[in-house]
Amino acid sequence: MQTMKKYYIGLLTVVMLFTCCGSRTMRSLEQLETRIDHVPDLVLHELSSMDATIKWGEARALHALLTVRAQDKCDMLTGNDSLITIATNYYGKRGNLERRLFAHIYAGRVYSAAGNSQKAIELYTEALKYEDQTDNYYALGLLYSDIATEYSWAYDYAQAIENMKKSLNYYEQAGKERHQILAKSSLGLYYLNSNNYVEAEPYLTEVLAWGELNDDEYIVKNTLGDLCSLYDETRNYEKLSKIYAAYPLELLEQNSRNYGIASFYYIQQNNPEQATELLQKAWELSKTPTDTSFLWHREYKINNNLGDYKNALINFKHLFYYHDSLLGKTLQQPLLKAQRDYYQSELQLSEIKNQNRRLTIVLLSFSALLIFFIPWFIYKNRVRMREDRIREHVDALNELRYKLSKKDEQMNETVQALQTQKSNARTLEIKLSELFHEQYKMLNDLCATYYANSKNKNKIVQEFESVVEGFSGNDYFKLEELINKYKNDVIFLLRRELPNFKEKDFKLLCYFCAGFSVKTISVITKQKEETLWVYKGRLIKKILESDAPSKDIILANIPQNTKTNS
Repeated sequence: MQTMKKYYIGLLTVVMLFTCCGSRTMRSLEQLETRIDHVPDLVLHELSSMDATIKWGEARALHALLTVRAQDKCDMLTGNDSLITIATNYYGKRGNLERRLFAHIYAGRVYSAAGNSQKAIELYTEALKYEDQTDNYYALGLLYSDIATEYSWAYDYAQAIENMKKSLNYYEQAGKERHQILAKSSLGLYYLNSNNYVEAEPYLTEVLAWGELNDDEYIVKNTLGDLCSLYDETRNYEKLSKIYAAYPLELLEQNSRNYGIASFYYIQQNNPEQATELLQKAWELSKTPTDTSFLWHREYKINNNLGDYKNALINFKHLFYYHDSLLGKTLQQPLLKAQRDYYQSELQLSEIKNQNRRLTIVLLSFSALLIFFIPWFIYKNRVRMREDRIREHVDALNELRYKLSKKDEQMNETVQALQTQKSNARTLEIKLSELFHEQYKMLNDLCATYYANSKNKNKIVQEFESVVEGFSGNDYFKLEELINKYKNDVIFLLRRELPNFKEKDFKLLCYFCAGFSVKTISVITKQKEETLWVYKGRLIKKILESDAPSKDIILANIPQNTKTNS
């Protein structure tokens, strides 16, 4: 007995010790939570020192959430989801509603940083269901701002503007002045990118004035760059000159676009040396296809202004290629909204199922209660009271059945809508595929006709020979652009990762990727069919034996069949 008594006392002591330690840890974390917006670097340091002592429960979940929030505010956020998953797993089922909301928001940011926009949108959409349950307007402002950012990256500026306005409204309700300014800055940029310069300028000028008044260098730098872009696009060189006169170039954000705009400005000011220096800096800072497209446009305009039309033409061809690749991305504009609508439908469907489940449980429970209590009612209230009571309960059951049928109708409607969405998406995919194949069918057929009639030098054949001659020369560039657009940038990857290939190698692979028959390629290249098959085999072998990172993608887009195409 004494041994058992000592055992229970020891066990109780351990439990109390862990409880006290856990409570102390939670209080420390809650204190850090109040400081995270003001001193995120110090909070992150303290969280790092606590990591080894926190193993489970809400303390572990809150520690993970605060760590990710602090990393985000210190610009240290990565695409690693290990920490935020701990937070979402815990707060997704229990705990504080506001922390649950923040967990979904920062999980979305983590996946966005990893390039997984689809997962980010899914998490943001799940977070929206808490919108009517909280008065944390700051968190809701962050949520709609993040949704707007995802739309902007998909070039859907209409949706980006709509969501950023909601974000601005919530920031106003939260009294977050700087966040309001950042939201207005984003609105100005989205209007600018959608070529709505009238709406863009008031937002940007207001943001610049606030930045100067509050000595906020970050705001000033970003806004000056956006205003330079606006005045450059609208050819308002008077206002552009005022900016360059009032602010040194060092005060503008050091990025490719700002230097590119400045280079063209100095060309117009008859200062080619300064323009050349700025353009070189712009190319050094170029990081994205958008930057590259913009700089080719700058070089085209500069060379055109200088009368160097040969280089201007080369610049224009490069510009056309990159602009076309960016144009392909704009086809994704409705996809992000479709994904969000899909997830919203899924959530609605899930909610309806849960409601139906709850109603079914209530119905069954109510029926069980009736079965149990009806004999007691019969005994106590006699025949008259029994009939009255039964009638009341039958009415209640009928009402519950009616509500249940309505919920079933809602569920069926949601399912039908979801199926329609999926059907429309498949139809779009088929139409795009048909459009691609139709672009080459005519040329392929014409080449086959030429091949059969090459001995009869009639007017039609002679005319088509000139077309084929152009197709193998200057017009080849157009074909390569289309192949890159619809075949996963296969020729672009070849040129980048296999620079030792000759130009004729790239052209031959481009013709095969286009789906041209060997007869057609023979007409264009003026080579024998057997020679072409051997040539193609050697190129494929070189690709297989190379160290090209994208060789699997490249080979997947080159037809591997032998002589069935001929």
